[in-house]
Amino acid sequence: ICILTWGSSSGAAFEAAGRLSAMGKPTRVVAIRLLSPLPEQPMRDAIDGAARTLVVEQNHAGQLFHYLHSLNLLHGEVRKLAKPGPLPIRPGEIVNAILEWI
Repeated sequence: ICILTWGSSSGAAFEAAGRLSAMGKPTRVVAIRLLSPLPEQPMRDAIDGAARTLVVEQNHAGQLFHYLHSLNLLHGEVRKLAKPGPLPIRPGEIVNAILEWI
């Protein structure tokens, strides 16, 4: 499982990955630091081999998800967790989204 995120959602993603790994579900996090220009080859290397990738972002429309799709970087089973609003995404929300998926 790969959690792909950026910005303010990164901390929650790392905590969620720790919880999932402790449950016996190996999970890695790719926290993007640079969107433009996006380092495409390092991104490909980081997410390569993940059967499932969850793109986590703090917005309504899932812009990062669509941006990465437009660059043909996402392969395998891919879903997004996009949450707008003033409250940050919590680690439990990420864990629940993945557990419901797998």
